[in-house]
Amino acid sequence: MKIRRELKYATFEYDDEDKSILIETRSTEEPVMGYVETEEEYAKRVAEHNPPITGRIHLNKVYSFALLRFVIRIAQRNWFRKLK
Repeated sequence: MKIRRELKYATFEYDDEDKSILIETRSTEEPVMGYVETEEEYAKRVAEHNPPITGRIHLNKVYSFALLRFVIRIAQRNWFRKLK
């Protein structure tokens, strides 16, 4: 069984048979090969609300489990944080 969630610029898919996660991002821009964005360029792009460059990552069951543990740990950390 596959669980798929589509957003405006990203798609998340979990395959229960393979225990893998697929993350895709979409953009209208063409990515430049071998180009590394500087911190200033990244801040400018985020401030202008430009979408990220198109990409795809496929995580096998070991890395998908590690990602899920990381996300759950961050969520729990923020949930149990004391309010000031």
